[in-house]
Amino acid sequence: MINAFKKSRAARLLAAAAALVVIILVWVNDLGKHTQLYIPILATVLTAGIGYFMGRLLGNLISSSENTKLLGILHVDLDPEAFIQAYQSIPGKIRKGSRNHAVASAYLSDGYLAGGDPEKALEILEEGFKDVKMEGDLPLKGLYYSNRMVCFLEKDDYEEAKKEGKEIENVILRSEGSNQALANNLRSALLLRNTRISIHEGTAIDPEWLENMVSGASYSIRRLEIYRTIVGNALLMKDKRKAGEYLQKLVSEGGKTFYADYAEKVLSSENYKQMK
Repeated sequence: MINAFKKSRAARLLAAAAALVVIILVWVNDLGKHTQLYIPILATVLTAGIGYFMGRLLGNLISSSENTKLLGILHVDLDPEAFIQAYQSIPGKIRKGSRNHAVASAYLSDGYLAGGDPEKALEILEEGFKDVKMEGDLPLKGLYYSNRMVCFLEKDDYEEAKKEGKEIENVILRSEGSNQALANNLRSALLLRNTRISIHEGTAIDPEWLENMVSGASYSIRRLEIYRTIVGNALLMKDKRKAGEYLQKLVSEGGKTFYADYAEKVLSSENYKQMK
């Protein structure tokens, strides 16, 4: 992602400039001396190599830091609109067909999804992964199918969501043992999304089991998704107290995401008000 950020590009250029200065000094120092020619040539090759790798190392470190800072707008500030404004140009600065372009597109897709636009989120995701070779890259495949599943759930397309769930199951099976952390993370996410499908189809879930999932939420948006699932389950069970408790959590903790808007709409709906 070096090319996506000014600071990381500058760091790479600075390393290259420093290497060039050293190379010039080497040749100036040896100019006119009875030194074997291979010595400055070897020094040039070594210095150029060191400059190249140092530039990439610094560039990658800085680009990772800059990327994390922008992701904080979405995952910490919970402000999808501000994140989209800050991040929307990033995927376009990365070579299409590369892994980094796909990952950056997935991040931007997350922003649109958190803002309540699953259609745009899916469009960006598909565009970002269009020319990427995912075979053998299980983390990337897991990211792709997991994001697609959430997009279809938010579009109320539960049949397509189920198909993506099957793809995720295949990634989990292939990850067992070789990448257990990936398998565990995908399994946890899939369990939550399959729970949402079950609730939609009229099958109520043990409320205590659902609430226990909150403690395992690794980031805020996942926690909000769990809250929303708890609300859906409570509404199915006609448990107004439980639904109200987690609707209020969505309002107070949802920031500027669509989860807060969703909760306010449910709280103000006649169906909810008439529940006993």
